[in-house]
Amino acid sequence: MTLDAYQAHVSSLPIVDRLPPELLIEIFVCCTENLTDGLVPLALGAVCHYWRAASLASPRVWQRLVLSERRKVEASHAQARLWLVRSGQLPLYVHVNLDSRDFLLPLLSPILPYIHRWRTFDMTLEEADEHFDFAPLVDGATGARLEHLQMIIRGTSGLDAFIEHLHPLERPDIDRPSFSALPSGEPDEPRGIFMRTAVLTLPSRAQLSVLPLTKLTISESVDVLTNASQVLEFLSVLPMLEQFIFYSFPHDGNPEDDVCRAPVVSLPRLQMLVLRGTCVVRTILSHIDAPSLRELYLEHTNIDFPIQRDHYASLEEEGDSEDEAYDFSQSPWSDRATGMGLRQLIKRCNPPLQVLEMDYADMRTKDFEWCFDRLEHLKEFRIVASDMSNTVVNLLAPQQPRPMSCRPDGTRHGEPRLRLPKLTMLGLWNCQRLSGDAIVRALCRRVQYTDHLSGDEFSRLSDVAIVGCQDFRVQHVLELSPVLGGRLRIS
Repeated sequence: MTLDAYQAHVSSLPIVDRLPPELLIEIFVCCTENLTDGLVPLALGAVCHYWRAASLASPRVWQRLVLSERRKVEASHAQARLWLVRSGQLPLYVHVNLDSRDFLLPLLSPILPYIHRWRTFDMTLEEADEHFDFAPLVDGATGARLEHLQMIIRGTSGLDAFIEHLHPLERPDIDRPSFSALPSGEPDEPRGIFMRTAVLTLPSRAQLSVLPLTKLTISESVDVLTNASQVLEFLSVLPMLEQFIFYSFPHDGNPEDDVCRAPVVSLPRLQMLVLRGTCVVRTILSHIDAPSLRELYLEHTNIDFPIQRDHYASLEEEGDSEDEAYDFSQSPWSDRATGMGLRQLIKRCNPPLQVLEMDYADMRTKDFEWCFDRLEHLKEFRIVASDMSNTVVNLLAPQQPRPMSCRPDGTRHGEPRLRLPKLTMLGLWNCQRLSGDAIVRALCRRVQYTDHLSGDEFSRLSDVAIVGCQDFRVQHVLELSPVLGGRLRIS
């Protein structure tokens, strides 16, 4: 084609097709600022080959990501992943249109791992707009990544101050920004993502991509009925999780109706688990595989309402029916839930637990014995407000082996058996059913045995706290003091 013919061809083209690529890209960028249609870059690239090449040539065209609840979650995830790739390493301007708070986390899940690229976040919910500036997090922190997600799941009671009083937020550990679906003040100097949501359900695995969280805190409001299956589904997309803290409240009825439907979740890196106030402690404990778990805190998991015995009877294992000695700790219902859950956890993965703290959380006597027989790495055991019997505290003393054939010198085969061989710290707080005599007898025998042993097989008690136990009196302190010395704390 001659030069004159080419110029004639160019002159015959519409003006927009004669624009240089640089100017065309600037127009495209302006078009993407229209937030009513989140698929503008795709529409522009579908016009012709020239426009498609121009749109793909510049990551700036793909910096604005508009997600809407009105599209399928799978389609939004595909869109988010495409925008992440085509925007290169440029900052992202994220906008979410929601009709329901339930879809906030599912829509954001594919881009949460790339939070270090977020520049702004805008959310439209129920005709209300919220804007968050990520510049303080992005600027100078190119290697930042999301590690801690803290969520409050609220109902409709409006008891916001009440839940935050009982389950205080860890604001010193949270980074900007704070996503809020309800009016709230900005947290001071946060370091992660803090979500205030008014949702009643958690997103399922099908709605979420794998999240690189190492710490998750969920706080449920008083009028939110815990759905254990949904909690476990959510945990299933957090394989990097190292700490999980779950605050909830007990409810009337049967809270573990979905125990049979709950999935078993693999959390290979989980090291600390805190369950506070929840009435689904058994479901959670018995459905996680946590072979690295070292710290377990069970707080206020005792429940007063009766759980249907037939429901649990169908789940009891063979040979594990009622306590043969009828030696329950507080009630056969709440004790069964905690004890059976802990049993299932130990059976499944035998975690190297080093810290076990039970605050208003109890077990049956036989569950204490079963667990003590297997917690070979436990160093610290604290229990508050337990109605454990003397039989339980006696488990801490060395147990003589059963009579066997005697040697010629008249001695018996075998050494005494010591449960919790690595135990160094013991705390008994407000355990009103324990007698002072039983405590003194068990601890004296244990200390006298371990203090004279050498090697690493057994550990010595270095800290013993006995506080608020009604039957532990002055004479018992006088008996234990010569044995424990400065290791004994009574207040």
